[in-house]
Amino acid sequence: MTNQNILIACAVTAVVAGGLGYTFGSRMARVGRFADFGERNGARVMTNRDQNKQGSGGMMGRGGALTGEVTAKDDKTLTIKLSDGSSKIVILADTTTYRTSTETGLDKVEVGTKVAAYGTTSTDGTTVATSIEINPQMFGRLSGNK
Repeated sequence: MTNQNILIACAVTAVVAGGLGYTFGSRMARVGRFADFGERNGARVMTNRDQNKQGSGGMMGRGGALTGEVTAKDDKTLTIKLSDGSSKIVILADTTTYRTSTETGLDKVEVGTKVAAYGTTSTDGTTVATSIEINPQMFGRLSGNK
């Protein structure tokens, strides 16, 4: 076998192996074979795939935010209407932080406000907020991200 034939055989093998790896990885991601939880500040949080299973219009790269419009509020909870029309109740801890471009407070969150709620989700689906972002910059791009 000449050097040229060996080079061609190696190139074809590399292309085939890369294609098979890409196809396998894509299919495994679609059927949910990879872990559904990630870490954020040492806490276990929902990843975007978890949110998408629930139809919440999760946001890529945001570490498990529930994004939508506040439809109800009290001192301990927010109800957020998600882009698919469903709602989630988010529990507000005493340590929950609130941000616009700077840190603020719960008094700045009103019914009708667009928010992104970050936190941990328990096995019963309850989310406890670690932080609330008011009027997130990416909100307008979320409606089609399912």
